[in-house]
Parts: sequence; structure tokens; C-alpha cells
Amino acid sequence: MFFVAAVDDEIVGWTHLDVPQQEELQGTAQLTVGVKHGYRGRGIGSRLLERGLDWAEANGYRKVYNSVPAINDEALAFLERHDWDTQAIRREHYAIGDRVVDEVMMAYRF
Repeated sequence: MFFVAAVDDEIVGWTHLDVPQQEELQGTAQLTVGVKHGYRGRGIGSRLLERGLDWAEANGYRKVYNSVPAINDEALAFLERHDWDTQAIRREHYAIGDRVVDEVMMAYRF
């Protein structure tokens, strides 16, 4: 499921819910949000996140999750401000440039 935000016919943000087909995972969905740099700080990401969460809850999901590189302080703070919790850390999971960094696995429960 995709939702987008547009300004003057330009897509400036999106949220995507990846809903697993595996029966054991039917109550969970991966939710990601992105907003172009020039449009951040205007509430677009918060509205997109809320729209994705509303859809997930209305469709019977009990939990949504997201994985973020540990060096992405902006994304981690954003999710924490919206009541997401850290559930796990995967050590040395991402290769970003010449660095290997941890992954922070976060979740929101209904």
C-alpha cells in the first residue's frame, strides 16, 4: 500500500506499507516514510505516518515496524516522537559508504 504527498503536482513524500503474505506474519506490516529534504519540517512526514498507521489499524494489523541505520538520528528521533519503540539492534548490518553501521529495529503497536 502506498500513500503520497504532493505539492503543486510534485510528489514530495510517501509512506509504504509492505504487508507480508506469510500467515504467521499477517498481523504485522513494515511501514516506511520518506520526505524530500526541501519539504522536511512541515508536518508532511507526520501526516503520512499517521495515514499509514490509520490504514494498518483499520485493516486489522496489530504492529508495524521499520528498520533504520543507527546513524540516521533524524529518522530515529522522528519515530520516537511518534511513540515508536526500539525492539532490537542488529550489529554491523548496513554498509554505508566505507562504514559498517548497526540497524535499529523499531515498532509501533496498536
